[in-house]
Amino acid sequence: MIDLRSDTVTVPTPDMRRAMAEARVGDDVYGEDPTVNELQEYAAELLGKEAALFVPTGVMSNQIAIALHTRRGDEVIVESESHIFHYETAAPAMLSGVQLNCVPSSSGEPDIENLQMAIRPGDYYFPRTALICLENTHNRHGGSVLSLEYIRQVSNIARMNFIMTFPILPSPHPAARTAARIRKSLTHGKNKVPRKKRTSRPVEAGQMYPRHGFRPLGRGRAVSGGNAGQRRGAGGFPCDLLHQQCGLGCRGLGRGAVGQQ
Repeated sequence: MIDLRSDTVTVPTPDMRRAMAEARVGDDVYGEDPTVNELQEYAAELLGKEAALFVPTGVMSNQIAIALHTRRGDEVIVESESHIFHYETAAPAMLSGVQLNCVPSSSGEPDIENLQMAIRPGDYYFPRTALICLENTHNRHGGSVLSLEYIRQVSNIARMNFIMTFPILPSPHPAARTAARIRKSLTHGKNKVPRKKRTSRPVEAGQMYPRHGFRPLGRGRAVSGGNAGQRRGAGGFPCDLLHQQCGLGCRGLGRGAVGQQ
């Protein structure tokens, strides 16, 4: 039986445990953990970005992105049922000093017109709209998948208004190139261990280095190669593992859901 309640109820496979035990490790604070470096380079290449960062949790990944793209007093647009709004203990306000503007939807995709209306005018008494966050797949909308065309439309609106976009994407996803930053979860379909990656656009790749801005959020683990090693030693990304072990045709389902040929 396959338990699909959550990625948090699964456990490492024997191959994952073996990869963790045999991983080459080093001090990641100094950038000397070879397994972490290999995973980050692999993720950046896969998603067409210049840099990637391996962090322990999804909330941490989300909050790093918010902190990088905002100033205190800014506003971030999110869907009203988003994980950032419901399940991250008011971290945007506490850590970055920003407020959330929640736009409702019936399926995780707020109407484009409503998104445009949520962008604040430039008057001094309004907060600055600095970031639009998309959740894909969407937890509180039953795992609904945002279409590729929708993500592109939102990205275009953001660029026209000098706003960044931060989608949470399945991997590998063709919308990756449309966003300033991406969060890719490495647990979905695999196991419950530290596992998140973030990737960055080339123009901001310098900000990805662990010493530059992430330390207040906890970035920097002396030896994290064991966690990173299981990602490469367990058959690649989650869709690959499901495809191999379960015969679910995850790749084909994913392509159809986002409109990829």
